[in-house]
Amino acid sequence: MNNITTILFDLDGTLLDTTEFIYQAMEHTLGNHKYEVPHRKTISKHIGKPIDDMYFSLTNTREHTESLIEMHKEFQIKNVHLSAIFPGAGETIKALREKGYKTGAVTTRFRTSAELSLKQAGIYELLDVIVCGDEASAFKPDPAPVFRALEILKEKPENAVMIGDSVVDVLGGKHAG
Repeated sequence: MNNITTILFDLDGTLLDTTEFIYQAMEHTLGNHKYEVPHRKTISKHIGKPIDDMYFSLTNTREHTESLIEMHKEFQIKNVHLSAIFPGAGETIKALREKGYKTGAVTTRFRTSAELSLKQAGIYELLDVIVCGDEASAFKPDPAPVFRALEILKEKPENAVMIGDSVVDVLGGKHAG
């Protein structure tokens, strides 16, 4: 661990408590598109997937994917207050930076809502890089977004760790080396 220079974090569920932010966006979007709104236990099984795959899993069709995603994004932008920083997350990032680590976020979320949430949480300026789902060539667990963050930071994979709350975060980090 002595060669670690960079700490990359997942956003939702790791730095930010976005439980209501995600559930309410999905419930609002499905309901407004006249789809059955499943129980949150069912929705939770799909959280962490790319958004188009989440909606496909819940609707069994790709017919309205574009309008579902657009409504989801609009809901989250208007309801960023439903996202909150986890206690101690900001202090942890500050402490890591004081020790000389580079910090970043790698998320499947869209840039607009990710930036709004990070700014509201007061940690946007503490991150050296933010790679979002709408700008990477693939989603975690593919290593592409992790590699993108490391490329921007001019860091090697062996000098970084990826911290997250889901299998896709862990695998994204492992696949990146």
